[in-house]
Parts: sequence; structure tokens; C-alpha cells
Amino acid sequence: TRDFQLAWLICTILESHKYLFKEEWLELIQDKDLKTFTLKQIESKPILPTGTPVPYFYLRDEKGNFHQHSNYKGKIVYLSFWAAWCKSCIIQFPDENNLVTKFKDKAVTFINICIESDTVKWKEMIQKHNLKTINLIAVGAWNDKLKRDFDIHGIPHAVLIDQEGKIIENKTLRASQIEAKILKLLEKK
Repeated sequence: TRDFQLAWLICTILESHKYLFKEEWLELIQDKDLKTFTLKQIESKPILPTGTPVPYFYLRDEKGNFHQHSNYKGKIVYLSFWAAWCKSCIIQFPDENNLVTKFKDKAVTFINICIESDTVKWKEMIQKHNLKTINLIAVGAWNDKLKRDFDIHGIPHAVLIDQEGKIIENKTLRASQIEAKILKLLEKK
């Protein structure tokens, strides 16, 4: 029963909060069949595997200007999905602002896409938290499309994109944890 619960918990975490997963948890599962099953779940093909082109978006910012995914080719992109009601998302804002400042002279862009929120509340949050990121909003059909395309089942949800506009990792680390990964990508470039 214990191993079943651990396997179920790991698979649940991988589904929507991959950044929380710790490999040492696998060592806790003693049942060989359940461990094999869990490993297969970890290795199973994600909805946006590495190397997949970024799903199309054409969204507006708080000034009314439209942005699309192809505007950021040549840069590493940290794409963060959030909602105005999401406290876990709001907690990440200071870390995102710090990253924008830290990487301001590098080929790195930080984009926040607000989902499941109305435009007025979205603009209030941008001003209240002095967001330095590129701030976009997805409403109506765009909201549904992006949630489906990026396999968003919970927020905050972050995606790391390479300079070619391809997915490095969907459901990646939060802003408070991503700096080292971005630095490694810059070194490779």
C-alpha cells in the first residue's frame, strides 16, 4: 500500500508540478513492479517534448501591442503562465523581476502570460507588482488554446524555450529556481 501511494503521488506530481519532483523519491519505492511503472511514467513522452516548436500565440500586452512567439527567436525565453487570483504565482513576481534585471544585457527574455483573468485585474497586478517582464494576456479562445497546447493543469506553469524557438522544458522550474539552468544555456551558446 505504501509503495502504491508513493507511485501514485509521484505520477500526480509529474502530471502538473514537475518542478517539485525529486529523483530520490524513487528510492523509497521498494516494489519492483511499481518502481518500473513509475520510471515509465517519468520517461513517457510529455505533451511538449524537448525540441518541439513553441505553440503559436498572438497576444497583446498592457499597452495594446501584439506579440507572437516568433518575435523572440534568437533569445532564450522563460515563459510563465499565471492568473490574478493565484497566490503561488504572485509570490514569483519578485524573483521574475530580479531575473529580468540580472539578464538585461543577455539574450534572455521573460514573458508572463496571464490566463483565467479579466483585463482590468491583470493591469492592476502589473502596476501593483511593478512587473518588469513582458506582460501578455490570453482571454477567450486564446486562454483555452494555450492551456491545451502547453498542457496547463495548474499554475504557476513555466516553459523554457531555446534560441531557435523550441521547447527545452515544459513544466520547468519556477523563477526562484531557474537561474542556474538559464546560465548553463547561455554558456552553451
